Amino acid sequence: MGTHSLDYNRVHSRRFLNSYNWIANHLQPNLKILELGGSGLFSYIIQDLNPSIQIDSTHTDLRHKLDLDSQSYDLILNMEVIEHIKDQNSNAIGEIGCFTKSGLNTFLSECYRLLKPNGLMFLTTPNLTSLDNIHRILHHLPPINYYPHFREYSIGELKEFAENHKFTVLKVDTFDSWNEYQPKSRSEILSLLSQNGYSTEHRKENIFMLWQKS
Repeated sequence: MGTHSLDYNRVHSRRFLNSYNWIANHLQPNLKILELGGSGLFSYIIQDLNPSIQIDSTHTDLRHKLDLDSQSYDLILNMEVIEHIKDQNSNAIGEIGCFTKSGLNTFLSECYRLLKPNGLMFLTTPNLTSLDNIHRILHHLPPINYYPHFREYSIGELKEFAENHKFTVLKVDTFDSWNEYQPKSRSEILSLLSQNGYSTEHRKENIFMLWQKS
């Protein structure tokens, strides 16, 4: 395992723990799981604790259809992937300068196709409307968690994507996974939101969602 992987796993260790606790009740024996975006430490943790579970992974461009059989998986792990999905390549003038969601829509349609009836998709992604992003805006910085990400999303957008692709959102929550800013900054922003009538719900760094194939 390279230095980059070790650093990534160290930074994301809290997210891995929260993720496992969040989906543990759904990890039944002999489950078949697909991990999107390659295999990582989290899938090894699942398999180590649940030896009968089979986990496959993708290593291809997720903006296009996947060479996998329909209705093959009980659970899809869509963890820190959706924010990397760009549009499919196009030479059309009307598409070059716009976010058409061509890659995103194919990606989510494929997730739906690959799941068995009532199958689940566990999705995690940075929270566009987190306290930390509000902190960035107030300091004249772009509201993005990590610059190489193509696009980060709000819970409202993700719920809309789920509905558009015939998924049902079973549950949603946010967690602090990286702790870039000190608690004082977060508490001050929470007070600012509360005092001005804005919601303080779901303002942590990382969105966790569980979607079900309808």
